[in-house]
Amino acid sequence: MTDALWVLEQALQAAKSIEDELRRSSALSSVAKAMAEAGKWEQALQVAGSIEDAYWRSEALRSVAEAMAEAGMREQALWEQALKVARSIKDAVKRSLALSSVAKAMAEAGKWEQALWEQALQVAKSIEDALDRSWALRSVAEAMAEAGVREQALWEQALQAAKSIEIAWVRSSALSSVAEAMAKAGMLEQALQVAKSIEEAGFRSPALKCAAIAMAKAGKWEQALQVAKSIEDASWRSEALVSIALAMLEKEREGAVDLGDGN
Repeated sequence: MTDALWVLEQALQAAKSIEDELRRSSALSSVAKAMAEAGKWEQALQVAGSIEDAYWRSEALRSVAEAMAEAGMREQALWEQALKVARSIKDAVKRSLALSSVAKAMAEAGKWEQALWEQALQVAKSIEDALDRSWALRSVAEAMAEAGVREQALWEQALQAAKSIEIAWVRSSALSSVAEAMAKAGMLEQALQVAKSIEEAGFRSPALKCAAIAMAKAGKWEQALQVAKSIEDASWRSEALVSIALAMLEKEREGAVDLGDGN
């Protein structure tokens, strides 16, 4: 055992001795993260799984999964262990976030698992509280975008989950989050259609801004400008136009701007 690992073992014993549950959970989360950075994946996952508080268990698992992805971990047994920890979280919101974190990390490590995204979305959709459901959907959708998910069926599940929210403004917030994530994932036309369908202008405007910026980054200048100009809220419209202008300046330096292209 190296000096660093010996110290980590001492840290683990100290963390376990903390009487207050939240403080103990926070300390164990830090130990799990450090063990992952040391490449002790199995021990890191064991520590993460022992954490009582749902938030800190989810946070520890996210950190370990990210470290495994960065290391290019492809050992199925370890990913199964990570999934077991995620599924053991009783709080549905935290369980959904943990599953999406593991799914994202597995995708980054080259182990694509569509079923995991479906499970994360199903857990999010099952959450009774409207605000919690919207927050969970936002987190799963953002993870999907960061992982480069482009499967239409998965995004359709996310949309259906958002549309099922009964409270209008919360539904609009959830749809805005999904639309923004779709735009970041490069699903431009679909993101635009979702953004346009949002009932509340306060949530429709930022979704349209994200769609416009994504279109500009894809070189669809004319369409990006049309979408930006259609934004009702002047503040969001200004932000969108500034972002498009900056993207155009960058491309102009490369000699690549043509307002007629990309459509």
